[in-house]
Amino acid sequence: MVSEPITLLHASGPDIVGERYRFKVDPAKSHIHYEVESALGSCTLGPGSEGHLEGSLDLVLHPGAFPGGSGQESGGACASRSDLVGVVPNSARSQPDLLRIRLDTLVFTPHSRPFELDDRGHYQAALECEISAGTLSVSLFGGSPTRLPLSGATPEDGHGHGQVWIDEDGIHVRREIAIAFYLDEPSFGLELCLRLHGMLRGDLVHTGSPGAVRISNP
Repeated sequence: MVSEPITLLHASGPDIVGERYRFKVDPAKSHIHYEVESALGSCTLGPGSEGHLEGSLDLVLHPGAFPGGSGQESGGACASRSDLVGVVPNSARSQPDLLRIRLDTLVFTPHSRPFELDDRGHYQAALECEISAGTLSVSLFGGSPTRLPLSGATPEDGHGHGQVWIDEDGIHVRREIAIAFYLDEPSFGLELCLRLHGMLRGDLVHTGSPGAVRISNP
């Protein structure tokens, strides 16, 4: 990590407050963990309760010297490919599970309010996101599953912190993921709470390199 200030971006006009950059999510360093609770009890989750994130994170970085300055998370598509299966077992062994759920690929678009970077590039920003893909299937007492598309859902904002830094390999961002869905779907017949938390890591090569990805001004 560099210790001296670096001029990171330059405004190109009086109305430009920053430029949007697309960071590629590193699956090997981006981990999430699921938890599911219901009125029937906490779900016992299979191996799919832990997984990796892939995709991209768009970050607006405002002109000025780095470290310091300000920024804002402004989009992208982060995907979890975990095949999540959970059950609330029946205490009577001969009876079907009280609840069985299944969640396929979940894709969300991250946003945040503008934030300030401290002298080490750290920031505090709640994660505001919208679900763009994903389907939750729920089966009660061994019955046929009910499928609920999650696209368009807006989870409860999650607390979070992050860091932006520069080294010889480029610009990097790391941010905490913590969001929760409270689902009160009449077709399910019960309330569910789906939580996921973890850490996202994104990388961008130096802006002067051919592989850098700069999107339009916000």
